[in-house]
This record gives sequence, C-alpha cells and structure tokens, in this order.
Amino acid sequence: MSPIWLASLTNLKELCLNFFTELMSLPSLGMIPCLESLTIVCAQRLKKVGVEFLGIESENKKEGIKIFPNLKYLRFEGLVKWEEWIGGTREGGKEDEDCITIMPRLQKLIIRYCKKLKSLPDFLRTTPLKELEIVDCPIIKKRCRRETGEDWHNISHIPIIKLADHPWGPSVILSNSGKTHNDTVTNGFLKGMLMKS
Repeated sequence: MSPIWLASLTNLKELCLNFFTELMSLPSLGMIPCLESLTIVCAQRLKKVGVEFLGIESENKKEGIKIFPNLKYLRFEGLVKWEEWIGGTREGGKEDEDCITIMPRLQKLIIRYCKKLKSLPDFLRTTPLKELEIVDCPIIKKRCRRETGEDWHNISHIPIIKLADHPWGPSVILSNSGKTHNDTVTNGFLKGMLMKS
C-alpha cells in the first residue's frame, strides 16, 4: 500500500488490515481525514509502529496539523513481534505537542495478544480516551498499574481501563473513581452462558 494511493481514500471511515503476515511496517494512515475505525490484526512480522504510521516525518511537521483527526476506535491484535510504539516526539523523546495533535477524538483503544510490546506512546495522555483494554500483554499490563506503573501518567485520565491475561479470565478494571474492580464474576457468568449455548 503506497502513501499516494492511501491519500486518495478521503471518505474512508473504517479500515481493517487482517493477516498481512509479511507486513514489516505500517502504511501512512494518519492523514486519512474521515477514518473513524482502524483494526490491525495478525501482522506477525511487524516490530515497530512509528511516525510512518502517523503519516508525518520530522522534517515536514507543520504547526496545527492533526493526525488521525476523526479516529474513534483503534485495535491492535495478534502482533506477536511488536515491540515499539512511537508517537510524534522531538529529539530526546519530548512530545511535539506544539506542532501536531494525534488522535484528538479517540474513544476506545484495544491491544490484545501483543506480548512483546514494551510501552505505550506519550501522546495517549492528550487523547479523550474513554476506554482502554489490554489483554495478554504482560509488559504493558505491568506498566499500566495504578500510580506505580511507568505508563500510568499517560493513561490515568481514562475512565475505564481493563487489564486481563486472557479474554475469558478475570480482569482488573481501573476507574477514575479511585476504585479497582475485579470482574471475575462477570467474566465467569459470560463464559458459563457461552458454554451452555
């Protein structure tokens, strides 16, 4: 998928990239203006999601630019080699907030079965996320612990944070009320209902 071809998709609202097993880098999707939902599943050779995904390069950043301006739903699943997620940062790792706004309408982020992913990008702290779901991502789960996790400062504003080892097992739900909930009963009930049917 070339960036030139993608630039013509001005009215595209939903995109699913499924089972691109040879994909080593993501195409530049951040400039598709109407994109609301993006799902990336089983890109098994992908190791890094960087600025190329956002559709910007450090030398051509412009003040006031919006990346993924209408994206509301983002899901990464089964990226077994994925280690790095890098957002628009300046040299030295500082967020380039003066120049770009990344995902200003993002409501829900799901990351499942990405065991090697090492951290979440800093730009998440400026998104209006309402729900974050992390499943079977042990490094990220540890980094998202309330108050003590290294990525907590990037996600502490999110009202609902679900952390689970697998989709049918118990999960911990963190909320901005300051309470931590364990939804073992809910998941157990759901699993039981599905097994009966």
